[in-house]
Amino acid sequence: MTDILTQLNDDMNEIEAAKARQVAAFWQQIEKEAVNRGESEKKPIITTSD
Repeated sequence: MTDILTQLNDDMNEIEAAKARQVAAFWQQIEKEAVNRGESEKKPIITTSD
């Protein structure tokens, strides 16, 4: 029984992770479309290479 519950818990965690990835991808797409229209409020990211 414990193995079944562990597997169920693992499956539920994977489902939640997949949902989170979908939400992140959705907002990335919204931001990309906003950038393409010039409506983004996103600040440029400044990176330095060492």
